[in-house]
Amino acid sequence: AMRALDRDVVTGFDNLEFGPQQIVEMAITPESPLANRRIGDIVHRERLVTVGYQPGEGESRILLEINPDQVLMPGDRIWLA
Repeated sequence: AMRALDRDVVTGFDNLEFGPQQIVEMAITPESPLANRRIGDIVHRERLVTVGYQPGEGESRILLEINPDQVLMPGDRIWLA
């Protein structure tokens, strides 16, 4: 498991309790409960931070480059803390 220990890594997220944060990587499959949901809805409801996003096709994005309106599709990958 990876840990984000540096406050600068999560600049722009004022509501976090700082300290070591575990990061999880999730592959979105057709059966995934995250498939066809907006990233912003997921992180708001679950009180998470999106660390990285890799669409099935296209360039990966990190932190503030990630559009919260992006809908997760099968083949995408997302990293959450």
